[in-house]
Amino acid sequence: MEQREKKKLVYRLPMLIIPALALVFMGGVFWRLLSIRAKGWMYVVAAVIIILVALVAMIYAYLSSRAWEKDDAVLEKKMAFTKWLTLELQNLEGRMSAGAAKDTVHALYEDARFSDPMSNAGTEEKEMRIGELIVKLTEAVRDKNDAGISELTEEIKLLISERNRICKASK
Repeated sequence: MEQREKKKLVYRLPMLIIPALALVFMGGVFWRLLSIRAKGWMYVVAAVIIILVALVAMIYAYLSSRAWEKDDAVLEKKMAFTKWLTLELQNLEGRMSAGAAKDTVHALYEDARFSDPMSNAGTEEKEMRIGELIVKLTEAVRDKNDAGISELTEEIKLLISERNRICKASK
């Protein structure tokens, strides 16, 4: 089962539990009504009240699960840049042979990995610039241009730290 499907199942779990609890509670109420030898209309009233309470609880659980899903979607969108950046740097590092250039890319990867994961409107410009520099860094790695790699990693590190400052200021 995919991760997203598992989340949906967890969010919908209260909607599966509520009817079962209502059925058990209804059985207990009917048993109590039987023990006091209640009139027939009391059973109907008790059943209607329990069903209405269960329906309201199910509607509330459904609306809550929808809100949780929306929150998750927003969080995924805000964290997408950091995930992409760390993945790209990890791939670049994997393509490189051992040496000083690989160490600088690894240090950049560590900076990206431990940077603020949440993007916001103020970080868009820095993220666009980082994306452009990652493309240039990929070309430098492909061309085995060690000087270009170290220059680009330093510039990206500065942009990541500026992005972190913007994220911190917006919290």
